[in-house]
Amino acid sequence: MTDLGALTTAMTQYRQSLDTVTVQDLFASSQAKRLPVLPSTAPTQASTPTPTAPTSDPVFALLRSRDAVQSALDDLKKEGQLSAVSSDTINELIELDRDLQALEGHLGKLKALKAWRKTLEPSAEAWWWWPLHPSDRWDWLWSAATLVALTGNLALVTDLAPRFLAGGTSFGGALGAIVPAVLTLLGGSSLTETGKRLLEQGLEKLGLPEHWWQEVKCGFSWGVLGLLLLFKNGLPTLADWYTQQGQAQWKNHNLASAQGYLERALALVEDQPEAQFYLGLIYEDFQQDDKAFVEYQKSWQGDYLPASNNLAALYIEQEEYAAAIAILQAGLSSPELSQDPELEYALRKNLGQIRLIQERYQGAEAQLQQAIVLQKSHQIERGSAYCLLAELQEALGQPALQSWQSCLTQTQTDEPRSDQWRYTAGVRLNGSPSTPPVQPTSP
Repeated sequence: MTDLGALTTAMTQYRQSLDTVTVQDLFASSQAKRLPVLPSTAPTQASTPTPTAPTSDPVFALLRSRDAVQSALDDLKKEGQLSAVSSDTINELIELDRDLQALEGHLGKLKALKAWRKTLEPSAEAWWWWPLHPSDRWDWLWSAATLVALTGNLALVTDLAPRFLAGGTSFGGALGAIVPAVLTLLGGSSLTETGKRLLEQGLEKLGLPEHWWQEVKCGFSWGVLGLLLLFKNGLPTLADWYTQQGQAQWKNHNLASAQGYLERALALVEDQPEAQFYLGLIYEDFQQDDKAFVEYQKSWQGDYLPASNNLAALYIEQEEYAAAIAILQAGLSSPELSQDPELEYALRKNLGQIRLIQERYQGAEAQLQQAIVLQKSHQIERGSAYCLLAELQEALGQPALQSWQSCLTQTQTDEPRSDQWRYTAGVRLNGSPSTPPVQPTSP
């Protein structure tokens, strides 16, 4: 049976160790670089201090004396004699532990403490072996900040990854989805056991003091969040690049490739009026006017001026003239229109066409004549305004041969109704009496 004398002896040693240890001892231990396993037999120079061995270090002796007290208490507990310990002894132990805890700020700075723990492997319950460094008192705050950063990382990845995959599978799309996910995985590694262990091993190899680890983990997580925010802020630039590529592919008549680029641009940034406009052109090329109408409408609502003409043209085809007029007039009143004479030509030509259909001939002539002035002054390779003017002149019973001549020679094959107009112009110029006058029709 264990004697209470072992506890008394351990308590005496514990008390004496506490009385012996001074702040100078703690400072000396904190400066120790290493601990010798065996005493060196080689002569040493007087100017080189010998590192303190654990057995002679008063701080080490203090911690070991507290181990002895705990060991005695554990033995008494196993044998059912813990109740035999007097209240005075327990109160004295509480006071001694309070004095030891008062040294925690100094103990937490000991460089040798980690090596001692590695050798002795004390349990987590042996609180005297695990003193907090003064900076560690704020670890809870750093942990909370790390959690906030990780939450932001996960939210950004949830937003970013689908954007890159929505535009179709490609190397760039897959890379764009993987990069933010990897960054988030790295940023959240400090909150997983495996990631925490690997990160701590890396910090230890770098020689970073342990009491700075939590701050470094927090900084790393926020750094990853910053990179993800930069990544997201760069999406408009990337979307613009995809849009330009899609535009180039459309001009080269590579419609499928152009559609892929434009859809990827819109997946990255939904509000891309230019991409929506060119996607509408592609849908028109595919004769999917319903889809083209939707894209033109989005583009026009995004203040992309060229979309006003194409959207109005679709409204004219549907004989919704009021809607087309509203869009055309809005486009003509835009201050940006002066920078695009070809677009102004198209808007005035379309408005003149509607007025011709409505038999508002004076308004039609005014718009068509202004379109022709633009065509001449800016050398616009279009002839549809002449064709409409010829129809108007015939409707008014005026000479129209000159207008039909210009219609025949200047109308391009890519203009709406170009085939019909060029045929009619040829008939009129050849003087065929069997061809009735051309009546205004919708495009």
